[in-house]
Amino acid sequence: MRRVLVISSYLLVALLASCGTVIWADSRPTALPPLLQGIPLSLRMTEGVSPEFTQRLSNRFPPGSSETALIRELWLNGFRPDTDLGASQRGASVTFLGNLSYICRRDAYVSWSAESGKLTAISGTFVQTCS
Repeated sequence: MRRVLVISSYLLVALLASCGTVIWADSRPTALPPLLQGIPLSLRMTEGVSPEFTQRLSNRFPPGSSETALIRELWLNGFRPDTDLGASQRGASVTFLGNLSYICRRDAYVSWSAESGKLTAISGTFVQTCS
């Protein structure tokens, strides 16, 4: 009886250690790409737009900038198109799993319009959602 109790105790410790390791390994956030680094996650947004992210995008890609350069930069930062690139309002998004990824995720979305390959408007949203 004592031997069964000792073995059961060891199994319980091993199980708890394994679970702790999984949670610890999963709690490391996914590194953000350069375009999003340093941008605070918005809980406050103005009409669905993150002011800090929109400002960074506008500084880097002002009106008249090449749409091709924007699309390339977004692609290199992990964004993928959400709309047809021929649409009047175009968009691309990316999702990153944050700390304890089964609870929280970070979503970034860039919306823009262009004429003749030149940007006319751009905005961005960067939010964290936890369930």
